Amino acid sequence: MAAQHRYQPVARRGFGAEPSSAVHWMLPTGRSWQAIAAGYTALFALVIWPLGPVALFLGTWAIVRASRHGGHGRGRAVFAVVVGAITSVLMLAILGSAFG
Repeated sequence: MAAQHRYQPVARRGFGAEPSSAVHWMLPTGRSWQAIAAGYTALFALVIWPLGPVALFLGTWAIVRASRHGGHGRGRAVFAVVVGAITSVLMLAILGSAFG
């Protein structure tokens, strides 16, 4: 009697989604778009300070989404919240001293 082999579908999370993949470390794969947008906005906010509040908002949104739905990207989101808060305070201090 021949052995029967059952087909077991393999769940795949997407290209580069696993941490063992080199693509995972080079490209923002396996993360929510909110976390990716928050991280890049925070990077730009280091130079363009008016983007600080946007980075703060996107970072907070990405953290909430990650905690509700799971997923990766919390590091980028926390980075965005920290940079967004710092650049927002700096921007407000500069505007306050310029107009006050």
